[in-house]
Amino acid sequence: MIIRSKQGDPIRPESIERLKRLSELPDSEINTVDIPEWTQEQFAAARKRRELHRRETNSQQKKAS
Repeated sequence: MIIRSKQGDPIRPESIERLKRLSELPDSEINTVDIPEWTQEQFAAARKRRELHRRETNSQQKKAS
């Protein structure tokens, strides 16, 4: 999966190559020591934001039609 900061933003070829290399690494070779684990509260908040994004997307689609 490739994530962009804004939909439609171009992804540089070197970034695409880096992402391809990373996607081929097994999980055991990815160092995540410096990434803190999420709490249950953070997971709950992330879900709410995703739901907000869906509402925004649906709202934009209705305006476009």
